Amino acid sequence: MGLSGLSALYIETGDTYYLDTTIRLADLLIRAFEKENGLWGVFFYGETKKSGPVNYWTKAFGYITDGLIEAHRVAPEKGYLEKAIRITEQVIATQASDGSFSVRFDRSPEFVGVGDKATALWACLLIRLYKINGEKKYYTSGMKALEWCMEHQYFGQDTVARGGIVGRS
Repeated sequence: MGLSGLSALYIETGDTYYLDTTIRLADLLIRAFEKENGLWGVFFYGETKKSGPVNYWTKAFGYITDGLIEAHRVAPEKGYLEKAIRITEQVIATQASDGSFSVRFDRSPEFVGVGDKATALWACLLIRLYKINGEKKYYTSGMKALEWCMEHQYFGQDTVARGGIVGRS
C-alpha cells in the first residue's frame, strides 16, 4: 500500500525523491517476495533471506497488484505493469461465473467463501488495467465483478450500512 502513497506524492509534487523511493520500494518488495510464477510469498525470513510460500489470498494479491499499477504510473519503463498483469491473469482465471472471486483463488468459494472485499477490489483493479492497456477481457471481468457487488448491496433498515456489501470476511 505504500507504493500508492509514494507514487501519489511524486505525481503531486514532482519531487524525484518520491519517484526514487517508489522504485526502490517496488524493487525491494519484488526481490523479497516474487516467486518464479509471478505470485508472491508471504513473510520474509531473515535467516534464509527468502519469503514463505504463496498464500493465495485474493484480496492480498489485489493490494500487491494495486501497488504494482501505481509503481507503473510513475515508472512505466520498469516492467511493473507486466508483473501486475501476470498476477491478474492467474486471479481472473478463477473468477466465478457470477463475477465474484473466492477468498482464496486456489480454492473454491464452496470451501472458503466468496471474497466480498476481494471482488470489490478486483472490480476496480481490472477496470484500471483496462484503461491502461485496453485489454477488453479486463473490462469484461471487472464489470462482472462490479455487477456482483451491485447485486449484493445492503438495502435494509440500518441506514449507515446501506449500499455496502454484506459479508463475513
